[in-house]
Amino acid sequence: MRPDVIQSAQSVVVAIALGFLVAAWAFQHFHTPDRPEDIRFSVSRQRYFVALGMHISIILAAYAVLVLALYQVVLLATKGTDLIGCWTCMGNRPLCPDDCKDLRLLQPGSLVWAALMSALFIRIVVPNVAITRHIVDRLRSQTHDLALFPFARESLVAALSAPGFTPRKDSENELKVELARYGVASNLMSFLLASTQRSLVEACSVRRELLKLLDRSGTSREALESNAACYRIAGGQTRVYKRG
Repeated sequence: MRPDVIQSAQSVVVAIALGFLVAAWAFQHFHTPDRPEDIRFSVSRQRYFVALGMHISIILAAYAVLVLALYQVVLLATKGTDLIGCWTCMGNRPLCPDDCKDLRLLQPGSLVWAALMSALFIRIVVPNVAITRHIVDRLRSQTHDLALFPFARESLVAALSAPGFTPRKDSENELKVELARYGVASNLMSFLLASTQRSLVEACSVRRELLKLLDRSGTSREALESNAACYRIAGGQTRVYKRG
């Protein structure tokens, strides 16, 4: 393999690696100032990945455009007036100088410099300059709206904090069924404190209410299924009371 081909391949790898760094920053920027799990489990899985993918794709597209633009600038800076002469002979290529023929090939050094400057611009300049920061923050706001964040979480909290929310009458039977899945017999409920039993019944009611909200608004099922941890804890508490 020719050395120029190897150098061109290496420069492309460097540009792609810098693109991954830009994508990592875009992922972090999408979740700022919240934690990733706060957004991930507050909305539906489909909306989350669509919004996140759109956010990262737009920033990567801006990175690619910058690389292409700065590549031409670096070429002009390194070749100087010779590049202008190449543009004037494009209609008659056989008469172009040898330097112009070389410009048809990828220039590894120019590509690396263009990719490096583009990555530094997006990572350092964009989040720290008022104009560019406003643009990316606006992009984040739009993608958050696409994911229904924080609207979905606020709607859920409002529904659960409504004054009329009370445990359902059949929640106790549902609790016994859930505890039986973890090997806790229903007669062991008597070993639990009254406050503990009431909390578990309320947890079952909340879980059922969450499932209803899931059907109506597409709330993340993973967030609802995480409530199963309550029943694991309850099973452990019941076994502790039994040994006591």
